[in-house]
Amino acid sequence: MATGTAAGVLGWWYRTSLHRIERQVRSSEDAAILGAALGTAAPLFGRWAAEGDFAGMIARELDGAQGLVVECGSGSTTLVIAERLRRAGSGRLVSLEHDTLYAAATGRLLASAGLDDVARVIEAPLRSQQLEDRRVEWYDRSIVETEIDGEIDMLVVDGPPQMSAWSRWGALPVLYPFLARNFVALLDDGRTRETSLVVHAWIDQFPDLDLYWLDTVKGTWLLKRRESSGMSGGLLRVARRINPRPAGAGRWPVHR
Repeated sequence: MATGTAAGVLGWWYRTSLHRIERQVRSSEDAAILGAALGTAAPLFGRWAAEGDFAGMIARELDGAQGLVVECGSGSTTLVIAERLRRAGSGRLVSLEHDTLYAAATGRLLASAGLDDVARVIEAPLRSQQLEDRRVEWYDRSIVETEIDGEIDMLVVDGPPQMSAWSRWGALPVLYPFLARNFVALLDDGRTRETSLVVHAWIDQFPDLDLYWLDTVKGTWLLKRRESSGMSGGLLRVARRINPRPAGAGRWPVHR
């Protein structure tokens, strides 16, 4: 029995380690491809910045459609999104940033890469505000709602910093009315407990949304509007628990 248990644990450790290495390799490949497209303006990926595979997921989603992209948290992905929009010849990016110095730095990077005509960084300080049934520190809602002037085709959530469990909660309560019918939302840091709490609370509150798991280095949650099934919100939640692994998108294994 002890030998069998040890062999099982060793097998699990081997598979987990191999899977982790495969994720890192994929992420490095994406970082290299995206960096080559940006040339000397290429940002650093990983650590505090987004990983290459998360940026690559964004780039692939943008290949399908270009319109208004809104990003919560500026940085390396801002340059990636702007470059893709420039290449497509359509679309624009609004990037929300709470930090004055970081907003200015990202703006300078966009300008030096010649991408500041398709992307702009909006400084929106964090404010304590009531959003639905929670009081959270999120981007100043009055600034955000003033700057969004169209339907959002893609929402990228990688900010604000996760200083509390609900730091990123505000994205959907505030921006849901602006979301296009066929929008896609991508959230970084999906392996953290804080992000998982937020996204599952979102789909409870907005029953027309489906949630998918993409196996990137930091973990990515993808949300999109559900095709009409005729189910009530309560029945849909039961169905999700019965079938917790719906078909998803992307080249990585999809899990709930």
